[in-house]
Amino acid sequence: MLVGDRSMGQPISEIIKEFNIHRATVSRLCRECIISGIASHHGLRSGRPRLLNGRDQRRVRRVVSVNRQATLCEITAIVNVGRTRDVSVRPVQQNLAVMAYGSRRSTLVPLLTRRHRLQRPCWAREHIGWTLDDCENVAWSDESQFQFLRADSWVRV
Repeated sequence: MLVGDRSMGQPISEIIKEFNIHRATVSRLCRECIISGIASHHGLRSGRPRLLNGRDQRRVRRVVSVNRQATLCEITAIVNVGRTRDVSVRPVQQNLAVMAYGSRRSTLVPLLTRRHRLQRPCWAREHIGWTLDDCENVAWSDESQFQFLRADSWVRV
C-alpha cells in the first residue's frame, strides 16, 4: 500500500506520518519494489529454520490428543522417534504453547462427553426436590481437594 502511494507521487514524509514507519523502511521498500518488481517477500523469512517442521507439529498435536496424560519428556521422546536429529524438550514445549496446550495437571477421570453434558440437566431436574439429607447420602465426584502442607505428587503434563 505504501509503495502504491509512493508510485502515485506522494512524498515519503507524508507516507511516514500516515503509516508511522521509519523513513529508512519506506525508502528500502520503495527501492526493492523498483528493482525487483515486488513489494514483499511473500512469507519468506530469514534466520534459523525451525526445529519442528509442520509434520512434526502435527505429530505433537496427535500425540497430545491421543494421550492426554503424556508428560513433556514422553511427548519429546515420541517426536524424536524416526528423526535424524533429536530435539530437546524446549522446542516441543514452545510448540505446545503456540498450539494452546499449556502446562496442566493430568486428568485422572475421563473427560465429559457430549452425552454426559446432555444428561446432567435432566438429572438435576429429576432431583430438584431433594433435601439436604438426601444430598449427604451421595458420593459426589466433582468435589475439590485442598492440601496446605504437603505436595500432592501430581504430574504436570
